[in-house]
Amino acid sequence: MHKLANQSPTDKNMLKHYFSDVEKLSEEISKQLWLILRRTLNSVRKEPKIIVSALRIIEREESEDAAAVDLFKRTGYMPIGRPKQWRIKAFEVLKQSVLE
Repeated sequence: MHKLANQSPTDKNMLKHYFSDVEKLSEEISKQLWLILRRTLNSVRKEPKIIVSALRIIEREESEDAAAVDLFKRTGYMPIGRPKQWRIKAFEVLKQSVLE
């Protein structure tokens, strides 16, 4: 979108609509991650691979967030749905899990 010459609102809306399923998928993935993290204390001994996978996904998304922020600084364009800040949310979920 940032490379469109005229960046009309119609073009932006069309692209946003076109990629809306990607945004929905991202939301579903995040819901699953938060569920996994809520269960961390119970499942860390039983299924550590699931926790490791969830944390790797969060780490990868943080890397993508950093790249998006860098792109924004250089071009003024921020990709839709960025930054997700899943690391912050992960710590909130873990904290809440511990408090419960």
